[in-house]
Amino acid sequence: MLTTAEIGFYRRVQSDVNRIVGYSTDAMTITNADKPYANLSQTVAELLSRQRVLYYKMTRFTLL
Repeated sequence: MLTTAEIGFYRRVQSDVNRIVGYSTDAMTITNADKPYANLSQTVAELLSRQRVLYYKMTRFTLL
């Protein structure tokens, strides 16, 4: 359940980051604002893999 919540959180952050590529104000222009979150898709993929493993373990345990 916690893994599912983490996946939801990171997907929401990922959708926000996808909208932030660069922005500008009167004083400055910011580009590559998404660089701190470059590994976000890898984190989501790892959590999805972990979720599959946990699901397998839980279904196997309940069948015994």
